[in-house]
Amino acid sequence: VPDANSKAVVRCCADEAAAPAPAPAPSSARTCGELGWGNARAFGSAAVCGESENSRGQCSGQQTWVGANNFCGASGARLCTLLETRANEARGTGCGYDGRDVWTTGTCAGGRVVAKGASTSGSATRCLAVPDANSKAVVRCCADEAAAPAPAPAPSSARTCGELGWGNARAFGSAAVCGESE
Repeated sequence: VPDANSKAVVRCCADEAAAPAPAPAPSSARTCGELGWGNARAFGSAAVCGESENSRGQCSGQQTWVGANNFCGASGARLCTLLETRANEARGTGCGYDGRDVWTTGTCAGGRVVAKGASTSGSATRCLAVPDANSKAVVRCCADEAAAPAPAPAPSSARTCGELGWGNARAFGSAAVCGESE
């Protein structure tokens, strides 16, 4: 155990470039309980619930990508991720969408991924162009059982390697980090 008289050498590190902000995890504005959706434990993760109808009991019908986001967001929910769709988070929640192509948050070249509304209808996915008024699919929404905690910030130095005049980032280890002992 160190005491007030303990001493050690110090080596400092810095990042080659400013770190990008981490991508936020999907998070709904309202929780499953606030939405009155009690199916979080029916399929998939107990931390997520899903629904085919909005808060007014309406099915989405065919929607563009923007329309799909608006449909879920208007209730305080969010689009389901591809993994959540494959885990059946909204399976059997109405509108006859288990066998239909539904929007997910999954990305693909030039668009977004649509997948069958339930894994019992297959695992095939398609890429629909976004934005494109002709690219339409039905919508299933997801929400979280609890509010998402704020993400931990990625470690990042206040100044970059170049700003500190440290040119050894590519000499050892990672090309994204440099170090200095003096």
